[in-house]
Amino acid sequence: LREDQFKKYVFPPEGHPGIHMIWNANCCYITCWNGKILEAFRSPQIEFIVAVSPWLENEAVFADIILPAQTIFEHEDLIQTTRAAVGAVALQEKCIDPIGESKSDYEICRMLAERLTKEFNRPELLEAFPPPEEFMKSLYEKTYAFTKYGLSWEKLKERKVFIPDHPTWEEWKQIQNDIAAKYGPTWGSKPGLTWFYELPEGKGLETPTGKLEIVSTGLAKHFPDDEERPPLPRFIPYGETHQESLFHPRAKKYPLLLVSNHPRWRFHAQGDDITWLREIPTCKVRGSDGYWYEPVWIHPSDAVKRGIKHGDIVKVYNERGAVLCGAYVTERIMPGCILVHHGSRADIISTDPLIDRGGAIDILMPPRPISKNTVGQVCNGILVEVEKVNISELMEKYPNAFGRKLHKDTGPYYESWVVG
Repeated sequence: LREDQFKKYVFPPEGHPGIHMIWNANCCYITCWNGKILEAFRSPQIEFIVAVSPWLENEAVFADIILPAQTIFEHEDLIQTTRAAVGAVALQEKCIDPIGESKSDYEICRMLAERLTKEFNRPELLEAFPPPEEFMKSLYEKTYAFTKYGLSWEKLKERKVFIPDHPTWEEWKQIQNDIAAKYGPTWGSKPGLTWFYELPEGKGLETPTGKLEIVSTGLAKHFPDDEERPPLPRFIPYGETHQESLFHPRAKKYPLLLVSNHPRWRFHAQGDDITWLREIPTCKVRGSDGYWYEPVWIHPSDAVKRGIKHGDIVKVYNERGAVLCGAYVTERIMPGCILVHHGSRADIISTDPLIDRGGAIDILMPPRPISKNTVGQVCNGILVEVEKVNISELMEKYPNAFGRKLHKDTGPYYESWVVG
């Protein structure tokens, strides 16, 4: 709700013991947060971490136990369209038998519920996780395919997919008539947002005034002195929450602005391990040590100043940490800026100081939100510096990290991290 942004939240609440265990079913938080997530995983307060993943992803290496999850190809599931005008539903059949001891996320939770039920005599835990097909059937019976069109679960299993028919011409005409009855006979010929224009003054929007506000009355009431998000919007180069601006004194030490776009060759973090994509020059840069590094685009003028050549192993860094990358010297990036796409898989060399070899650029992002009174990530346009690294010196300094067994195309082996 809009008003929620003005409520004060404190964690942990009074009397709450805090977090002592992490169940990580994503294992990819490092690609959408910052280096603080690694501090959280290593906090003495955290007594136990479970990772549930089909792959050895990012934070899985911080887990005490890794539970092997299945991919969507190894079990049945129910699929329903969302964010679409047509409410289709489909039965997703498995393509292959489960690999090894892997289980679906649901089966993992059900097995744990079964164990806890026996250990602590809590039958309600297992009751919350009925057998998979029974659970899918209960979900299906809440869809339009069942409630509106009367297609039984057994029939869906035969058909595999249900897509509602388009309305007939007569039904379309009735829909138009219903809308005309509500908004008037000329609704289809009026300019956009006419409905808003014709409403009584102060009606139609969720703002306190019901109007488009140039000065936010909500901010003026609750946070009138917030200089980073003032009631009247204006350009704020930096403030007390973060100082990622060339106008700030930090820019003397970190004079480059880091641009971190959505990647071209993967979807966020998905697809970063597809080996044949790495043959594309803008996907990865093969370093002199044989490792596939995430490219950092840098303008020739900035590269010359730093003695950097195309293909060199460099580090992108600020006071929060450093990320090793492969230099991609190009005029397609502005002078004074560098580009490292977000989402590359983490391969942490050191946690103190924080150094990543995989290209997880978000570890350099500020740990605070846009302003002290709002939640919004600062994940672009941050201050950094770039310099060429001597990879041999790093190998000597961090022999364990560089001594991990590596595949020439895929990177770190599972056996380099997991025991048992």
